[in-house]
Amino acid sequence: MRALVKTQAGPGLTLTDAPEPTIGINDVLVRVHRTGICGTDLHIMKGDVPEVTDGRILGHEAIGTVETVGSSVTRVRPGDRVLVSCISACGSCSYCRAGQYGQCTGGGGWILGHTIDGTQAEFVRVPFADTSTYPMPQGATDEAILMLADGVEAISRTLADTSPAKLRAMVIRKQKTDRRDALHLAAVYARGDFPRVWAAGPEAWGIRHLLRRRQLAGNLRRQVKIRLQGLAVSRGLRRGPHLHTRAGQRQLAQLALPPQVRAHCDEACELLAEFNRRVEALDQAAEARAAAEPRACLLRTHPGVGPVTALAWLAWVGEAKRFTTSNQLVSYVGLNPSEYSSGGGRQKLGHISKQGNRYLRHLLVEAAVTAGRLDPVLARFYRRKLAAKHLGAAGVAVARKLVVRMYWTDKRSATYSDLWGDAHAGLPVARS
Repeated sequence: MRALVKTQAGPGLTLTDAPEPTIGINDVLVRVHRTGICGTDLHIMKGDVPEVTDGRILGHEAIGTVETVGSSVTRVRPGDRVLVSCISACGSCSYCRAGQYGQCTGGGGWILGHTIDGTQAEFVRVPFADTSTYPMPQGATDEAILMLADGVEAISRTLADTSPAKLRAMVIRKQKTDRRDALHLAAVYARGDFPRVWAAGPEAWGIRHLLRRRQLAGNLRRQVKIRLQGLAVSRGLRRGPHLHTRAGQRQLAQLALPPQVRAHCDEACELLAEFNRRVEALDQAAEARAAAEPRACLLRTHPGVGPVTALAWLAWVGEAKRFTTSNQLVSYVGLNPSEYSSGGGRQKLGHISKQGNRYLRHLLVEAAVTAGRLDPVLARFYRRKLAAKHLGAAGVAVARKLVVRMYWTDKRSATYSDLWGDAHAGLPVARS
């Protein structure tokens, strides 16, 4: 069959022959009649999505006819005209059961044209067919339905992302009836000013998957390092982090160990080398992805903010402009202190709230430690907090200031030197 394939790293696509896909028990094989080109495909064509590997067929939206069905498929039959959704859904995870298919954790999400071959071919294998294909109504033309292929998930997300509180606050008269609510919704829809709540799109989810793979590989590598450290210390070899250098590995190989312990040690060393390669490859992918994002490049101008932290900001914070103040963003990432005060007495602050994404908060605190060494203003602030509090509290305090600085950098689309090049306090400097 003919297919549009990404055959090399970087920009470029090739129209070439590809083998016809085979299906599993939950899949269907669809003969494609119409397919669309999304903005995401253009990013892939330019080489901006490094996780799309060579040989991948692009496309994630199509109209076609079912040719073959798996043994477990019940909703469609051969000969049915179907719409192939851009988002695949396993149908069994908690998110799919709640109708939030874009957050599927059972193997779905944006996978067509991303992690598996897509729709820009004569045939496409559609996984989770019962929940990822939609029979077309009688009399509907392909051209009339095709735009919905990339809109089914967007439509459900738009409905879910309307802010009920803001929508209710727009009503002047407080009397509430079904008729008044319907008229109010119709008026707001006609004006086009529905209040929206931000939700991550396919590109943000792609970044999240990349960072989670990087986090998993890093965690597994750390566990292997801890295992090797315990083995070395039990034999009297204390090298600390230098144990994982080439010299430390040679010393570890020269230890006199029983056969079973030696096999355990060699296996751990092989795993460490493998995870080092994986982490390095994922770091390169994160570097390439961050270099392709203008906002990430601006965030990285601040000392201590690397590609992983900048990408995590884009994936979980979204646009800084949706926050009215920097304090709202600090609260959103969970770095604001909890309060245990009552009445007019003394204000009592406790630990940070830890709401929001834990991985993003971890990266921000790590970046703050580095920024506290490189930025003179943050360094003085860190030393003052360290003398008054303790190590953890000082690091979190610097992280809060770093979030404020990243907020203004992102909101004003300015670099670190533009905002703080001649500043003596952790506040933005107004520029004409």
